[in-house]
Amino acid sequence: MSDSGMSSSSEIESVLEALEDLKERYMDPMFSRSEGPEKKEFTEDELDQKNRLFDQVQSTLVPLIQEQVDCVLSSLELQGDLKEEQKEPNFDVTCEYLSELDETLQETIKCVESAAIDIMPIGAHDHYLKRCKEFTSNQLMHCISNIIIHVHGLFVDCSEYIKAAKLASIHPDDLKRRGWALLMKRHIPISAAGCNHSTNKAIQRFQPGSDFDFIRDEWEERVEAYSNHLESLTKLTHHRIRRRRDRTPLRKHVIELARFTIPLIKLTRILSKKISSKNTKILPFTLDTELNSETLSQLYDNTETIEDCCRLFIRRLVGSYNRNALEHDQAEMRGKS
Repeated sequence: MSDSGMSSSSEIESVLEALEDLKERYMDPMFSRSEGPEKKEFTEDELDQKNRLFDQVQSTLVPLIQEQVDCVLSSLELQGDLKEEQKEPNFDVTCEYLSELDETLQETIKCVESAAIDIMPIGAHDHYLKRCKEFTSNQLMHCISNIIIHVHGLFVDCSEYIKAAKLASIHPDDLKRRGWALLMKRHIPISAAGCNHSTNKAIQRFQPGSDFDFIRDEWEERVEAYSNHLESLTKLTHHRIRRRRDRTPLRKHVIELARFTIPLIKLTRILSKKISSKNTKILPFTLDTELNSETLSQLYDNTETIEDCCRLFIRRLVGSYNRNALEHDQAEMRGKS
């Protein structure tokens, strides 16, 4: 959006109004399922219909979302190298693209909800449902929720930029307003990259394949957390106690515990890296393709549970050292370790 002039006020307000509506509509990316009775078994035709809906999302709707996001950004002259001087946005076309994107998002949500309707409760008897079992359908819904979160963020950033650019155009000599508009503009590529990443990931995950991909993603997200835990423990073990009176038995014991904990965290990080590796030759095992939702959910949820226990234990070590007193009580601290 150039500083030499702006489109008509009515065009700008139309785009801002459309963005405000979309921001409100997609603020909560939750899905709803039918409140009817859940089925314990499905006919072949029912499974075929669910798979067709998932295929439509993967091959048609998600790629269309990315294409329409690109069109919105292009109409606002917010693609490529974002220089300070740019062409005037085509706000009329922007409104059309936003409307089309809204329709595609609604159709995507409808397809995913329809495919997930009547999925039987999590249990030990849904292994044959493959992509339509409870665990997998929940993960696929999460992929679409992630897209909606990023697209919503893009709506917010575009709205804030247009507002800032409008004020900068009204006050061309105000360097602070100019700087703020440029700052808002720089947020756009970051949001756009998030949209692109989430759509690409959804396309990959909606393909019929291994449920291990979802578990691998969860382990991969924990690698950085374990690195942070190691940093905290290393700082604790290298902390210098300058005053003699501060060298208490408790603090020495905490440092000793931290030293013993470091190898465990390192091994857990190595395990996380191995499990999350895309190179299947590194893995010393394979995942049974016939696992049910109950087992898959345990493998998935335990990833977070393990990291949470590590984080809580390290936090209590650091807290106990700083306070020179056990946090909560010793029994609870030992139990969490």
